[in-house]
Amino acid sequence: METTHSRLGRVLKDLAFACLNATLLLILMGLLIYFLAARKLEHVADSFARSVAVVTPLREDMAEIRRSLDALHEAMADRGNGAIPQPQIDALAARIETLHSTLEGLAETPARLLDRAIETGAREATATLMALRSCSPPAGAALPAL
Repeated sequence: METTHSRLGRVLKDLAFACLNATLLLILMGLLIYFLAARKLEHVADSFARSVAVVTPLREDMAEIRRSLDALHEAMADRGNGAIPQPQIDALAARIETLHSTLEGLAETPARLLDRAIETGAREATATLMALRSCSPPAGAALPAL
């Protein structure tokens, strides 16, 4: 028959192994979550860089169009009586100015793009964590807004 001392030693040994196993599992889960988050963050950063890279050339093109339009406007004013009536030039200039201000707003507020990317990434991370937990929200339930 076993003594209390040997049973206590075996229980403590089993408890130590259980703690070690739990710690290793927690480390493994942390690494898995870290790698998933790093991959999502890299995807978001690439998407953000592509969005900004698309807006920058458009902005430069609009500045060139604006300079060309200003030169045309000056040439027409110098000539006095041109083939293009002044109201058409003014209407074209107004349209280009509107487009230019829209592009300026997009290019100068990358925070909106970044906020949207972070929100989308957070929703995807939430969905991934729910799948990892083998829990899915009830049908028709929306994910909480961030």
